Amino acid sequence: MSAKPWRDNSPRSTQARLAASWLPRSAIIDRYMTEDFLALRPSTQTTNKSLIDLHIRPRWEHVRLADVTAMAVKQWLDKLPFGAASKARTRNMVSKLLELAMLWEYIPVGRNPMELVRVKGSTKRQKAIVILTPTEFKALTKALPEPYNLMVLVCGCLGLRVSETLALKRHDLNFDDCTLSIGQVFTHGQVQDVPKTDASGNEIPVHAKLCKALQAWHTKQKHEHAWVFASAKTGSPYRDAAILNNYIKPAAVKLGIKGVGWHTFRHSYKSWMAAAKTARHR
Repeated sequence: MSAKPWRDNSPRSTQARLAASWLPRSAIIDRYMTEDFLALRPSTQTTNKSLIDLHIRPRWEHVRLADVTAMAVKQWLDKLPFGAASKARTRNMVSKLLELAMLWEYIPVGRNPMELVRVKGSTKRQKAIVILTPTEFKALTKALPEPYNLMVLVCGCLGLRVSETLALKRHDLNFDDCTLSIGQVFTHGQVQDVPKTDASGNEIPVHAKLCKALQAWHTKQKHEHAWVFASAKTGSPYRDAAILNNYIKPAAVKLGIKGVGWHTFRHSYKSWMAAAKTARHR
């Protein structure tokens, strides 16, 4: 006689199975939006809210948790009209919601069915990494007006993210010691006080020539704004997309350099440091 599969008949497990049989997915989504969602970075909030409002909620909010199966989600993902990377993010969001449903004891704890769902091509880099030579980098910075050339120099010479560069404040720069520290980032039009980098709060050495250029820019400024690179119109940090599209890309095209983005400078920095066998500061 074959053994019967083990089943947890405790009151808590029974309650979870009953919840899975009738609880609509919208209950999990609503609780996620009022709890875990609020702790995310604004940029992540924007991405997740878009996925939920445009795709996940319309398809799944009235579906019982018990009916959110791997095959159902896979067939739905296959029909979505966007690329592999976006489909993978959507799959991961569904997976996160199911994990929270287990944590909140709406469904029994078990294997997440999203582990069975694979998105073809999602791990493949969609765009080739562009690495500038030092000569190309120098030519590009010379072709850019202030302060955009200084922003590119900071990103390329220190390996900073553009969000870290745009969020630099005057007190983050120490011209006497030629160092700077990262205390915040500026992304999606908002300032975040918790940078991505582990080097936040640490002093980063700045080459004497770059330090001198930043000090000269600082001296020219007549405004009282706290930002190193403050917009003359708004007093707020510049928007990275506008700088990239209006200045950096056109200048790069004239120089015969294709595919340049803000990440290009960080990738190039890593490449130069690796070639020089120099340890990065982070």
